[in-house]
Order: sequence, then structure tokens, then C-alpha cells
Amino acid sequence: MNSKFKKIVFLLIGLTAFASLGTYAIYSIRGGGKHRVVLSSKYKFSKGISPAKLELSNGEIIKLNRSFWENREVLKKAVLTVAGQESDRGPKEMTPKAGLKFSLELKGKSGMTYSPENIFCQRGKLVDEIARYVGEGAKILASYASDPALQNREVEIVDM
Repeated sequence: MNSKFKKIVFLLIGLTAFASLGTYAIYSIRGGGKHRVVLSSKYKFSKGISPAKLELSNGEIIKLNRSFWENREVLKKAVLTVAGQESDRGPKEMTPKAGLKFSLELKGKSGMTYSPENIFCQRGKLVDEIARYVGEGAKILASYASDPALQNREVEIVDM
């Protein structure tokens, strides 16, 4: 029985090692599970700082995509221009405290556009501010689009 017990123990150790190596092989083939989220094509960055230089995290990209998705019935496209407070190229180091300004132009499916004034914020709050203005802008566009006097017209709404 002693030799039979040893064989069973070695068999279990061998199966465990084989299963572990197989799991590791599958995990490494799939890229280690680190998938990069892609920013929605409905956002267009114009001039200024690119999304790559902003170093948007996966969570921030998801938040931006969600803000557009929640307002997809009203919005057609969002054009963003992000720049530094001192220069259009932005700060030398993109830290959470870096001062930025951005302009946003929301194009609605009704043909109307909404453009709030330039917004100044820190890099750490940039995505929250963009998401907030996308939501507010969609509500404004929806309220103007429901006005019968403005239907089938190109209207530009400027927030001051």
C-alpha cells in the first residue's frame, strides 16, 4: 500500500503541474489579460493635445465612452480641443495637477451644435468635466430639438 500511495501522490502532483502550465500557456497567449480600451470614434480630438499625450487610463476612456453612449439618441459627434493653460502644446509633464483648458463642440443628430465656453481644469479632473459637459450639452440639444420653431434648421447654441 505504501508504494501504491506514492504513485497516487506523484500522479496528483503531475496533473496539478500539467494543469498549471496549461493555464499559464493560455494566459500568456492571450496577452496576459491586459486589454487596452479604445476611445469611441464619436470623439474627435482637434488640434492641441492628443489623447496619447493625455495618457488616458482605461477607466477614463470607459467613462468618456459611457457619457457618449448614454446620450447616443441626441449626439452625433463630439469635437474636443485640449490645450495647456499657458500654451497649446500643454504642460511639459502631464501630472494630475497640470493646468489644462478644453473646448467642446457637440453635434446633435438634429443638425444643431452646442459649444460651451472654454473650460479650465486640472488634468486629474479633465475626464469628469468632459463627461459632465457632454451630459449637459445633450440635455440642452434635446430641449432645443423638441422646439417646433427650430426643427429642420441648423442652430448653433453657445453657452455663456
